[in-house]
Amino acid sequence: MADRTIKPDSGNDLVLQNNGGGTKIEIPNSGNIAITGTIGSGTISSDVVFPAGHILQVVKGTVPTSADSFNSATPAASSLYVDITPSATSSKVYITTTFGIDTLASNNAWAALYRKVASGTAVNIGDNGGTYDGHFYINPINSRHLDGASIVYLDSPSYTLTETIRYTVYFATQGSNADIRHDLQTSQIIAMEVKG
Repeated sequence: MADRTIKPDSGNDLVLQNNGGGTKIEIPNSGNIAITGTIGSGTISSDVVFPAGHILQVVKGTVPTSADSFNSATPAASSLYVDITPSATSSKVYITTTFGIDTLASNNAWAALYRKVASGTAVNIGDNGGTYDGHFYINPINSRHLDGASIVYLDSPSYTLTETIRYTVYFATQGSNADIRHDLQTSQIIAMEVKG
């Protein structure tokens, strides 16, 4: 069966409207389709191209319950991480994480997000060339410090489709032990794929 073409007179818009005059599909002369009303049901196909900034997927990472202890100025991985496999090329990844900090007086401590693509090396994506490279820094002057901490970061990773990206919170301290306390509050880490 041949296709059937419906088109208005030259220069005019094409409007398909229900009998009540409400819901309508309008195709103006410019070619941009406008739908007034609610699309009742259906599935968006994987072939649809979303605009930049659209959230393509949301992934929640591990939820640890015990503390991670650290006693070195060399950053080490905590048990707080999230894995995400981008569904499109050139996507950005928006990461947000919250956790508890427990450190003694005058005990500098800092945290950073590290990115690992597939089986590659974990890289500090908060490295700015400073002494304490990371996304979070604390220096309790007079007493022990227990508090909530958070990191928010928009990353632009290099990857190929099907590769999984792992984001992990790393921690370091100068002095005695410092802990990421997952029992002080509900720790969480979330990654969102953002259309590039």
